Amino acid sequence: MNTEAERTPERRSLEETEFLRAYDQLFRRSEKAQKVEEIVARAAATDATVLILGEAGVGKELVARSLHCRSSRSGKPWHKISCASLPQDVLESELFGHEE
Repeated sequence: MNTEAERTPERRSLEETEFLRAYDQLFRRSEKAQKVEEIVARAAATDATVLILGEAGVGKELVARSLHCRSSRSGKPWHKISCASLPQDVLESELFGHEE
């Protein structure tokens, strides 16, 4: 697979379109999932910072990717970061900033 830097904007756009098509098919299946999608759409229309919480396996990454694809940042690279792999002090600094 190509690295993010090697992917052209056209390729990223095609991949995002394919992702959103598959995501939309998945989220049409349940009323609760449709409610999540409504929240994603509202959040994507803003410039707000979003924190997605949930147990393992509930689809946090899918929601985050959908949010990115639908936002004004969709033309920029998508970076996935596992918060569980970061030490607590580093995670807090990344999420909430750092004061010396």
